[in-house]
Order: sequence, then C-alpha cells, then structure tokens
Amino acid sequence: MLELKNLSFGYKEKKTLKNINMHVNSGEVVGIIGPNGSGKSTLLKCMNLILKPKGHILLEGAELQTLNLKEISKIIGYVPQSIQVSSFPIKVFDVVLLGRRPYIRWNVRDRDLDFVSEIFSLLNLDDLSMRNFNELSGGEKQKILLARALAQEPKILLLDEPTSNLDVKHQLEIMDVIRNLSREKSLAVVIVLHDLNLASRYCDRLVLLNSGQVFATGTPEEILINSNIKTVYNVDAEISYSKKTGSITVLPIS
Repeated sequence: MLELKNLSFGYKEKKTLKNINMHVNSGEVVGIIGPNGSGKSTLLKCMNLILKPKGHILLEGAELQTLNLKEISKIIGYVPQSIQVSSFPIKVFDVVLLGRRPYIRWNVRDRDLDFVSEIFSLLNLDDLSMRNFNELSGGEKQKILLARALAQEPKILLLDEPTSNLDVKHQLEIMDVIRNLSREKSLAVVIVLHDLNLASRYCDRLVLLNSGQVFATGTPEEILINSNIKTVYNVDAEISYSKKTGSITVLPIS
C-alpha cells in the first residue's frame, strides 16, 4: 500500500531522518517507536507531505508527490497530537465535518452529514457532538481528531500518539477501535507510540527509530528484546509474555 524508499529530511544542515525504508500494507497496524528526538513525529509529517522530504513515497507503486493536496486528503488521514482551533466557539460536529472537505464542492450534502453521524456512533462520541470543541478535555479532543480523520474515508491512517492524553481504560478503548478499523476497513495504519506495551499488544509490526534512522524493524517479539531496548533507550528491561493479552510486556528496571 504505502512504501518509503531512502527517505531523508532535515532542517538546514541538520538531518532529522536518514535513509528511511519501510512499508505498510492494507489491514495492517505498524507502530513507530523510539526515544524522544528520534524523528517519529517528523516521519509521519513526511509521509503525508506536510514536510517535504527527499526520497520516494510510493502509494501502490506511484509517487505520492505527484498528487495534489485534495487527492492526498482522500487517501491519507492524519491525526496530530493537537491542533490549533479558533478561539471562536465551534461545535464538535463541525470539527469532524471538516474531514469531508475533500468531497464537498459547494454545499454539504446529506450523505456527508450521515457519514459524520455514523462516525460519532462508531466511536461512541454522540454525547460530544453538540459541545464546543474548546471546552473538551485533552483526551476528548484526541478522539475527535481521530473522528475527523476517519471522515476523510482514507485508505491510510497516520496517528501521532493518539493515547497520550487518555487514561488507561480509554487508551485500550481507542486502540481497540484503531485495530478493528484496520481489519474491518482494510486500513493501512501507521501509529507513533511511546508505550511499548501498547505497541506490543496492538501492532502487527514495529519500526524502531534511533537518531533519525531505522534501528530495527519486525514483529513486536523480534523488536522488543532486551538488547534493542538497552541500546536505544539506555535502560535494562524485563521481558515477559502475557497469556491474557497474547503479547509480550516490557518492564523497565534500571
């Protein structure tokens, strides 16, 4: 579905990303992990051309750079950590409706309104739809940004730490939704996560970044090993397997 070949990016003379090679398939969740400053958020912004990297971004073999912004918005949904919204009151429903912009020419159609309403129901957000966006908590805003991205009907979903403002229960809920959407709608999902246990539990594959480069890529079992964690995060960890979740767990110990 989406492939990066020799992708690099830098500000002036400092390279933030160096020769990144990775791919994500339809129906797959790929997690981007690594310490602070390793280039995780920058990589996501390069993948949908918010930033202009060098190298190749291939969508089903075609260069993404040949598409215009409207075409890209129909293919890639992006959920940032936060957004700047006008200080003027704006209803949550209207924030999500903005995700339909690539499909709206002159007027909002009934189909657009119905589609947005379905997303609110899917994410159990109906009780928020008529509230003002600026009044929401950080976690609620994060869910609304996911809803807005889904309103674009994307084939690829890029998420930058979508669980960062959520408590444990809501972290699991939103990750369940993301994984189920990936399976049911054949979405290719790339997600930046700091929590290695969430990454292990919900991601099919992981890309471990270190100093702007791919240090390792593979399944969670292949990547989340003590030697990798020691080298990249500079901590020792106890690695175990949870029968209840069917995934490995990482416990930093020093």
